[in-house]
This record gives sequence, structure tokens and C-alpha cells, in this order.
Amino acid sequence: MGLNKNSVGGPNGMTGAFYQSTWEIIGEDIYKMVKTFVCGAELPQYITHTNLVLISKKIAFNNFSDLRPISLSNFVNKIFFRIVHERIKGVLPMIISPKQAGFVQGRSIAENVLLGQEIFSEIGKRGKTPNLVIKLDMMKAYNRVEWLYLTKVLRRLGFGDRIIDMVYRLISYNWHSILVNGQPKGFFQSSRGLNQGDPLSPTLFILVAEMMSRSLNSLMQKKEFKRFGMPRGSQKLNHMAFVDDMIILCKAEVGTMNMIGETLRKYEAILGQKVNKDKSAIYMHHR
Repeated sequence: MGLNKNSVGGPNGMTGAFYQSTWEIIGEDIYKMVKTFVCGAELPQYITHTNLVLISKKIAFNNFSDLRPISLSNFVNKIFFRIVHERIKGVLPMIISPKQAGFVQGRSIAENVLLGQEIFSEIGKRGKTPNLVIKLDMMKAYNRVEWLYLTKVLRRLGFGDRIIDMVYRLISYNWHSILVNGQPKGFFQSSRGLNQGDPLSPTLFILVAEMMSRSLNSLMQKKEFKRFGMPRGSQKLNHMAFVDDMIILCKAEVGTMNMIGETLRKYEAILGQKVNKDKSAIYMHHR
């Protein structure tokens, strides 16, 4: 199946180990369920029901912003997410910018780390105008994804109606309970966002983030945009990304920074994203 059989079970308590050990008995029923889903059927609530558990980002936390919601989905639901993920992942290297290193087959964050080291070593060496590095962190990025915008992004990137419909049914028909002291409380439906912990969510997010990447790339074509100074023969770039973490590169020039700011504001307004100012930073060489 390609899924971790030892992962924590969802509301029904059954892990992948159960499904793998009983596949000869239940496999045919799962196949039939998959076929009906691909043909347009909605999944029942007992399949899409998910437990949300709040995981602390720190050893000691003071408020809810220090907690990350992780979705504990039923294993059968993960199978559906995995099927759609497998349909999409093969085309990602062709449509996702090379500057995005996260969750794209054949790419590694190590490449961006090495490139980042080279960039910081050059930050004070090129040109009269200082180089500038902007490190962006998006606040609860997965939770803020607007479903309608996601479907528009998929269509713009060339995905067909069937795959878009399957994605929308998977992300929009989830029901949630919150685990409080190990006991599920509540039963509600979300109106936006992607479940952290599902196989498909990182893939969908980098497709959404690709719009930001393309907007930044378009700035490179404008004469007013002052590029980050790099040695001759080096790769010309103005950003790098790993899923929702991004580094933007430019000159410390007012017009250039205004263009980047306007691009970020549009991204926030359309997608519903928000820059986490507490965790974002600006680095500039002081002469």
C-alpha cells in the first residue's frame, strides 16, 4: 500500500497492520469502495471522520498558537488520499518550480541548503546596493488554504475535471473530533484547510505555493526589480522554498521591496495565507 502500517489509528482504532493482515478478506470491498469513489460517489462519514490531536511545538507552551493540529485519519481514508497523491506526483517535476525542494520526486532540501550557504557567503560582496535576504514563515499555512482557490490552481496547472473533483471531495467532506485527554469531543465539518498528516496534503500545498513562486519569478522580468548580486555564471534566482518556508533574495532597494510586498499582499488576500511576522526575518549586510 505504501502506507505506514504502524501509524496511529483514526477514530475506528484500526491501523494499517490490521488491513494488511486481513487483506484477503476485506481487499475486494476496499477495491469496490475505491471504484465508486473514482466514479463520483461521496465517501461516508465513518470513513472521513478524523480525530484532531494538538501537538506542542515547544517543550513549554503558553497559548494555542504554540500547538499544531495533527489529523489522525481512518486508514481507509488514507488509502484514498494516497491514490490521488500517486496520480499527481508524477507530473510535479514538470510543473513545480525548481526552486521548490519539498515533496517533489528527485529533489532534496540538501540542494537548497548548499545554495543557501553560498548565497550567505556572497551577501556582502556584490554591488553598491546591499544584498537582502527575506526569510518568510507562513502562519498555520495548511489550515488557511482556501478550497475554491485550490481547485482554480489545479485547473490553471492543467489538471482534468475528474482529478480536481476527487481532490475536492477528499478535502471538503471531512468530519472532525478533537481529542481531549484521549477522548474525542465534538463532531464538526471544516470550511477550509488541509489535514496535516494525510499523504496528499503536502502535495496540494506545494501546488498552491507554486502560484507565489511564479509571481516572484515574474518580478525577475521587470527592469525595476533589482536582483540579488551573485558571481558571474551563478544561477539567477530570487527565491528558494521548502513547502511553506521561503527565502526571497533581492537588493535592499525601496522599489524592489515594494514589489515584493505587493506580491505577498496579493498572495495573502487570494489564498487566505498570512505571513508570521514573529518568525520571519530580514538579513542584510551592513557596510
